Amino acid sequence: HCEALSPGYAAQLARWRADAHAALRDCRQDSVAFSHFVVINALASGESGDGPVSLIEPGNGSVSVFETSADGLRLRSTESATDLRLS
Repeated sequence: HCEALSPGYAAQLARWRADAHAALRDCRQDSVAFSHFVVINALASGESGDGPVSLIEPGNGSVSVFETSADGLRLRSTESATDLRLS
């Protein structure tokens, strides 16, 4: 949690998380983004930034699906690369 960090770093982390959420919320159509699992966890932990740093452990090449709405951002699913079916 941020309270264990130095005040300056905690504020930077909170801004970074808020910026990541804002970037995804600003997408107005279905989109694809390639990202590191740290960003996926920041998005999955909620907009408050109070969630754990490592909430999920998406595998290499996995797909995480987020849904945006007026209420915010929600993680819908995470599928491993071996479970995906390409059509």
